Amino acid sequence: MLYRDTAARLVGHARDAEIAQSRFAESFRSRRMPDTVARFVAPERAALEDVHATAGDLCHVTEAAYHAHRELVRRRDELLDAVQRMYAWEIPPLIEEWMAATGAMRYPEFDEVPAALDREESARWEVAGFNRAVEEFAAEFERSIRTLHVTARERGAQRAAVVAASASTLSAAKLTAMSPAQVAAWWASLSPAERRKYLEKLPSVIGGLDGVDAASRSAANRAELERARTQLKKIGKDDPGYEAAQVKLRAIDAIRKKLGGNPDGWTEASRNLYYRQQDLAHKSGESARVAVVAWIGYDAPRDFLEVNNSSAARSGGKTLAGALEGTLAARGWPGQSEHLSVVGFSYGSAVAGEALKRAPAGAFVSVGSAGIPTDVAGRLTYRVPLNVPDGGVSSGQAGADLVATLGRFSSGRADPSDHGAVPFSTDNAHTPDGKTTAGTTDHAATVHASDPTKYGYYDEGTTSLFSMAAHTMGHPEAVAK
Repeated sequence: MLYRDTAARLVGHARDAEIAQSRFAESFRSRRMPDTVARFVAPERAALEDVHATAGDLCHVTEAAYHAHRELVRRRDELLDAVQRMYAWEIPPLIEEWMAATGAMRYPEFDEVPAALDREESARWEVAGFNRAVEEFAAEFERSIRTLHVTARERGAQRAAVVAASASTLSAAKLTAMSPAQVAAWWASLSPAERRKYLEKLPSVIGGLDGVDAASRSAANRAELERARTQLKKIGKDDPGYEAAQVKLRAIDAIRKKLGGNPDGWTEASRNLYYRQQDLAHKSGESARVAVVAWIGYDAPRDFLEVNNSSAARSGGKTLAGALEGTLAARGWPGQSEHLSVVGFSYGSAVAGEALKRAPAGAFVSVGSAGIPTDVAGRLTYRVPLNVPDGGVSSGQAGADLVATLGRFSSGRADPSDHGAVPFSTDNAHTPDGKTTAGTTDHAATVHASDPTKYGYYDEGTTSLFSMAAHTMGHPEAVAK
C-alpha cells in the first residue's frame, strides 16, 4: 500500500508540473504579449513614440515570464526529488520486506518498475526540452524587441525624409523596397537634375541604395556626413548631450579622413590587393582599371563564441548579396561576370558563401576560412550551388593557422575544399617571374607592419596576396608556387 501511495503522489506531482507548464506557456500566447507587440506595428502610430510608451509594459511582461519560469523550475525540482526518493529509499525496502515475508522469488508488479523508470526519464527530457524552448523564446523575444527599436528609428527617419522630399519624388519607403536591378533601371532613367534633387532631399537613402552608381552614393553619404556634423556642432557645452555629440563628431571626422581620397586612408588589405591586381594587369597587357571595395556592411562577430554562430553570416550574406546585385546592375554586367570577384577572409568567407547562394560573381576566393555554409559544400542531403562558374572557387590556408581550423570545427561549417575549391599555397614560394614570396604565419589580414617577423594573408610580398590577385584577375597560372 505504501508503494501505491507513493506512486499516487508521484502522479500528483507530475500533474501539478504539467498544469504549471500549461499556464506558463499560455501566459505567453494570451492577452498581453500580442497586445504589447501590436503597439509596435500599428500603422497609424508614430513608431518612436510607441517604443517609449510600451517599454514599461514589455518590462513587466518579461519580468512576469521570468518569475513564472523560476516557479516552474522549483516545481520541476520538487518532482524530480520526489521521484529520486521514491526509487532510492522507499520502494526497494518494501519489495525486499514483502518478498522475505512471503518467500516469493518474484514480486508480481516488479515488471512495472522499468516501464515507470522509462516514463520518468521521458518526463525529465520533456521538462528539459520545455526549459530549452522557454530560453530560446526569451532570447528570440529580446532580439525581436531590439529589432523593433531599430525599425522604429528607421521609420522615423524615413518619415522625416519623405516630408522633406517634394511631391514629385519617390518616397524613401518605395525606394528601399525596390530590388537592386529595379533601382539601377530607375536611377538610369533620371536626368542629371532629377538625380541632384534626390541627392539633396534623400541623401541618407540614396547613399545606402544598392543599384545606384558608386560615385552618386559617395556624394550622398558625404553630404549626409556634413549635415550630421553641422547639427552636432550646434550642441553647446552646457547641453546634456554635449559629450555624446563630441564622440560622434570624432567618429565622423575619422570617416571624413578615410574618404579624403588618399590611398593611405584605405584599409591596408584592400590597398595591397589593389596594387597587386594592377601590377598583374600591366604584366598581362590588360586594362589597369581595377577597383577593390572593403565591404563592412554587417556586424562582425566580436569573440569566438559569436564566430561559432552562423546567424551573423546569414544576415550579412543577405546584405552582401544586395551589394553584389547592385554592382552588376549599376555597371550593366551579366551574372557571373568575370569583372566581379569576392574575397573572404576568416568569418568573411562564411558571409561570402551565404551571399553567393543568392547573387552571382565571377570568382570566389577564401583565405584562412572559418568555414562556408554546409549546404553549399555538399555535406547535407541537399545542396545549394554557389553562383560562381565552374573552377571559379579557390582557397588557401597557412599550415600554422589553427584559428581557421578551429573556427570550422567548433561551428560545424565546411572547409571550402569540400566544395571543390582550387587550393593555392600560402607558404614561402616564387612567382612565375622568379620573385620570392613570404609565407603567411598568422591568422590575420595584415600584421607585418607592426611585427616584421610575421605575415598576414594580405601583407605585401606574401604568396597568398599574389595568388588572390591571380585568381580574382582570371589568371590562375600566375599564382606563386
